[in-house]
Amino acid sequence: MKRLIVILLAIIATNAFCQDWQWQNPKPTGESLLTVKFFESGIGYVAGNNGTILKSSNGGQDWVQLNTGVSGTISSLFFVDENTGFAVGYYGLIIKTTNGGSTWQKLNSGTTKSLVSAFFVNSNTGFAVGENSIILKTTNGGLDWIQTNTGDTEYDCIYFINEDTGFITGFNGTILRTTNGGQIWSAANTGTTKQIRSVCFVSDMIGFAVGGGPGDIILQTTDGGLNWNAVSNGNHQFSLTSVKFTGTTTGFAVGQEGNILKTTDAGVTWTLCTSVTTNTLFSADFPNLNSGYAVGMNGTILKTTNGGLTWQLLTQFITQSPLNSIFFINNDVGYAAGYTGTVLHTTNGGQNWFLQSSGITSDLNSVFFRNANLGWAVGQNGVILKTVNGGNSWQLISSAVLPDLKSVIFTTDDLGFIAGWDGVILRSQDGGNNWSFVEWGQHHPLIDIDFPTQTNGYAVGIAGTILKSIDMGATWTDISYPKPAWNALTVDFVNRDTGFIAGTDGTMIKTTDGGLSWQEIK
Repeated sequence: MKRLIVILLAIIATNAFCQDWQWQNPKPTGESLLTVKFFESGIGYVAGNNGTILKSSNGGQDWVQLNTGVSGTISSLFFVDENTGFAVGYYGLIIKTTNGGSTWQKLNSGTTKSLVSAFFVNSNTGFAVGENSIILKTTNGGLDWIQTNTGDTEYDCIYFINEDTGFITGFNGTILRTTNGGQIWSAANTGTTKQIRSVCFVSDMIGFAVGGGPGDIILQTTDGGLNWNAVSNGNHQFSLTSVKFTGTTTGFAVGQEGNILKTTDAGVTWTLCTSVTTNTLFSADFPNLNSGYAVGMNGTILKTTNGGLTWQLLTQFITQSPLNSIFFINNDVGYAAGYTGTVLHTTNGGQNWFLQSSGITSDLNSVFFRNANLGWAVGQNGVILKTVNGGNSWQLISSAVLPDLKSVIFTTDDLGFIAGWDGVILRSQDGGNNWSFVEWGQHHPLIDIDFPTQTNGYAVGIAGTILKSIDMGATWTDISYPKPAWNALTVDFVNRDTGFIAGTDGTMIKTTDGGLSWQEIK
């Protein structure tokens, strides 16, 4: 488990700034995607959490991660053409590209408020809106932004019909309207207090807005946005996040739990499409009548090529089960284990992973291998698995222990240890075929175990528990670090004396004398 935590910390710390890290499951990304834009040529962009922007040049078949140079959430993309685009996001983030995403320039928005939506009426004039009623406007392609505020409402979407007439939607049923390029905004009559997340127009007079909470809300205007009437209000038990029309009569709305609605009669009725995901969808785009895309949580990317009759999941999942542990034998061969007995195996340094059958459905918490053939995995309800053929088959070994087992390690092919809930420490001297309890006097749950040498071992857990053994795990001594209200979650020793323990509240401690003393790393 310690190796997994260290790796995940490295990914989180470097994701936005180091392009050497690549998502392996799912592909092309597992970051939640909040916005999508595609062109008729097949060139498209998606963006979302942790500064993620991906580009496809072939209709979503393949994706390249773009180096944005930012780590904040990107809420909205707007491309003037295939090469020139803007992205806005949290804490006043605005970046711009003029070469199809190859490079991005960070622009000075003049605010630290989060920006949620952007819209450009031409290559020079654009708008961005977000929290605390912030409205930004540029007239020189984003070099300078003028800030206006109209209240304390959170804004979700901005949309313009032409250079003069535009709309902003937001909390409490807000729809604002301007007819002079954003100089003055006036509130429209919506008749709802539900959050309005998205708006679009099919003509100067006819437009649609969607949102919800609880249940859906679909509004329609036939007078250019002065007044709005509910086409659907609570007809569906899910909120909607984005609306797009491909013509005057055909439109789509996407939302929570992967739901997709379609209308073919100019919004009079909306029918539920068959979706291929239960992940919430945040944005949709249709470059033509037949081709459409929707993006959402956990890297979800959907595509239709027949006007929404069917949808294809472009995101490639090896598994959708959460993974708890990863272990590499060498640079090429590695294993990962997780929920519902999931075991993954790679032989090319993580470029490709494939599922192995563990034969169980219990959650696995830790996996460890001595060599390419000999390995163990432990998990929920005392499960212990062993393989002697590189995971091609796994033997279920009874431990006679009901508590969850959290971590496993072997110092030789025969001598192994398991730590788990209720203070469990198990010891095996025959390669894990048989296990015996090792008492240490308490029952604090243990979460991780490590042996830097054959004789010296450490186990850590809840309530800051730290245990040490100097006799090959036969006996254990409590050497807990005296800090109130913390839990030790992972331990890793680089040699017999020098080790690190990380836990809750960002606590990390270090010892250089085998645990006799500890220094907290600030």
